[in-house]
Amino acid sequence: MITWMQKHKSWLVITIWISTIAFVGAGFVGWGSYDISKSAGSVATVGSKKIEMKDLQSEYSNLYSQYEQMFGQTFNKELADKLKLEETAYNNLVQKYLLLNLAEEFGLMATDKQVAQELVKISSFIIEGKFDKATYVKVLKQNRTNPTDFEAQIKKDLTIQKLTKIYASTINQESIKNINKLFFASDKISINIIDNSKTIVKVNDTDMKKYWEANKDKYKSVKQYKINIEKIAINGDAKKSKKTALKKYLSLKKANSKFTTTEFINDSTTYLQKEDLDKIITSKIGTILKPIKIKDNYIVVQLIQIIKPQTLAFADVKSEVEIDYVNKAKQDKLQEKVNALIKNFKGKDIGYITKEADTMIAGLSPKEVTDLVSSVFASKVLINSINLGSKTVVYKILDTKLATYDAKKDTYLEETILKIKDQETISKLIDKLRLKYTVTSNMQVNN
Repeated sequence: MITWMQKHKSWLVITIWISTIAFVGAGFVGWGSYDISKSAGSVATVGSKKIEMKDLQSEYSNLYSQYEQMFGQTFNKELADKLKLEETAYNNLVQKYLLLNLAEEFGLMATDKQVAQELVKISSFIIEGKFDKATYVKVLKQNRTNPTDFEAQIKKDLTIQKLTKIYASTINQESIKNINKLFFASDKISINIIDNSKTIVKVNDTDMKKYWEANKDKYKSVKQYKINIEKIAINGDAKKSKKTALKKYLSLKKANSKFTTTEFINDSTTYLQKEDLDKIITSKIGTILKPIKIKDNYIVVQLIQIIKPQTLAFADVKSEVEIDYVNKAKQDKLQEKVNALIKNFKGKDIGYITKEADTMIAGLSPKEVTDLVSSVFASKVLINSINLGSKTVVYKILDTKLATYDAKKDTYLEETILKIKDQETISKLIDKLRLKYTVTSNMQVNN
């Protein structure tokens, strides 16, 4: 899922861009890897407008909750971090505020009446068919906001909607009709299915060693840090243990005593919190750090050496090299088969396929058929191939037939086309606004 989400990240962000009105009531989602370097309240200035920390918190929470709604329990904080959702929230806000600056220049602004009209549409605030103020306040409190801030956000979103309508795209009926015929066209194809499991590779040390020689940079030891470490157990009285640890720290610093243990740590050492690990590995060599609390111990640490990654000997990584070598050799052999088939194509004619109809193809699962169909209609050449994991299909497009015009499909097509065109228009507009309005950030993101 993470791969798909990263690939479609920009689409997802645009889809849920106007978020305040679209979502409320799922609860506030916490976060916190941003550092404010200049101001506790303002995270950035965009043109004449300031982005407040509370806006960023709200944007992150809304984004997180809507991803969660789309993907269910499979979406979690770990995935949010991998997607850099905090950074996305910040960039999303910068884009919104660029548009708000332009809206102000145009004299566009949502009214209080329009805000009120939106409020009464939100189901979370409705009791027995009517807007309930007490429920409204209660739900906002659960989302860690208040009516003043929430209504201000709605006003901003409505203002952006007003502005984007100015740039909304149009498409004429004749174009829709032609696209309808093309979009739902059918392709006649011939296919040849390769069983990937039958691609056999013979392994020998000579070839593997050549592969290792050419790819040495992949087989290195991790960067390590040699440290002196002294552990002071926490026995009952925490304050007394801390004093003992401080005394030990001073004794070591004054060279009145010596460290009793030396060990090696790396960037993935788990018994240390990330902030403590970072503190140790970025310290100056020879510096003795003040006591750090680790579970039931205090530790006093001194960084004494940084050991850079070293290329590992072939004998030490032979099993890993073998796996990589076999995979690469199989891919090369498979590609040779594909190239040979493309050069002298002979396949089985399976008739016409469309994007809509459920096609059955002997030797392929429904999911594999779906992937094949997508590949065929995306192909820019007549003969192409797609790797489906356990199989590779080489196909040739023999003929294309335009679909019979179906007016019932116009609405879907028009909405899809206009959405894509509008997204492209707003994206280009934002690029221009970055040149027009200065963006000054007061924050940095901890990666």
